[in-house]
Parts: sequence; structure tokens; C-alpha cells
Amino acid sequence: MNGFGNLRHILANMMGSFHAPRSASAESAPTVLIVGDPDAAHVAASPDWRLLFASTLADARRLLENSEIPIVVYDREAPGIDWRLAIPALAGTGSRPRVVLLTRTQDSQLWEQVTAAGGYDVIRKPVSAEKLCRAIRAGVSHWRSSRALEADRPRADVR
Repeated sequence: MNGFGNLRHILANMMGSFHAPRSASAESAPTVLIVGDPDAAHVAASPDWRLLFASTLADARRLLENSEIPIVVYDREAPGIDWRLAIPALAGTGSRPRVVLLTRTQDSQLWEQVTAAGGYDVIRKPVSAEKLCRAIRAGVSHWRSSRALEADRPRADVR
């Protein structure tokens, strides 16, 4: 079994059911997509959301095109593409998720670069459950507020 398979097994045992949150209905529970860092999954495990995994940017984009996913947790060291290209590619896909970058280094300049690229937050590795869960909750709240504002905005009459 590969690293992702082992992690899914561990999470399934921790959470009772891999994709079924206990405290929220399946329809209302947001989905968190973790890209590249399987170790972040055990830290992000919560009954408040569902977890999905993608090992590459291409896999993540396919999931985002077909699902409403408010949060993407992207590992700066994910294979295949530099984070500077990955963040706008992810943030502009599907339901326009908020992207949280996991990195071994963090400073105000990196945070500015991430937000300029369309990212939502930066979290330093090793990741603490408290920080990651706080960023996920805040990102979901921000995403939902943005969606509500978009829904309330008057639409142009198209003829």
C-alpha cells in the first residue's frame, strides 16, 4: 500500500468513515482538498469537513472542475509545478477555492507573494492541527461569504 493508501486507512479508522463527517450533514460539510502532502491529512482530520487527496496539480484540477470545494491545502513541495503557477491555477478553477500554502519557510514577503497569486493563507511546516484547522475554518467562512455576495449581486439581463 502506498503512503496515500496508508494515510486513508489511518484516517478512516480515526474518523469512523473516511468521507462522512460526524457533526455535519454530508450536504453541508465542506470538502477540503489536500494536494501533495499526505502528512497534512492527519493534521487536518476533523468531523467538520470531508477530506479529498490529490498527489498532483492535474489531479487536483480534475477534482475541482467536478466538485464544489472551498479549500485547497497545497504543499509548496508538491511534485510537478512551482507553487507560483499552482496557486492561480487552483484558485481560478471550479468554485474558486481558497488556497492555503504549506511551506518550510515563512515570512511576510512570501505571504504577500501567495496572496498576490490568489492564495488565501500560508502555514509553516511542521503543521500544527490548531493552525491548519483555524485556516480551514476561516477559509471556508470567507468562501461562503463570497459565494453569498455573488448570489445577491444583480445579474445583467442577457437577451
